[in-house]
Amino acid sequence: MGAYGGEALAALGDPTRRAIFECLARGPKAVGEFEVTFTGLPDGQTRVELEHRNFERHGAGGAGIQAGVSSPGGWATILEGYAKVAAAA
Repeated sequence: MGAYGGEALAALGDPTRRAIFECLARGPKAVGEFEVTFTGLPDGQTRVELEHRNFERHGAGGAGIQAGVSSPGGWATILEGYAKVAAAA
């Protein structure tokens, strides 16, 4: 597991197929989590899927975190940015 500090993340998993990150935004006792999986496709591309979960672990702020990452400018926008960089490479 990696280190944390403030809003840092700790990584777990098999980086060739999946990675699990613990969101330590509110310290080590308030841990949300997201998992990224990588699946090779027949055309040589890679499907990247993201599941963000365990918002309730953030306590009263969990619903706000979930709303933020689900809104425009949240994960969808972040992943679109990654897709553009990958397509240009």
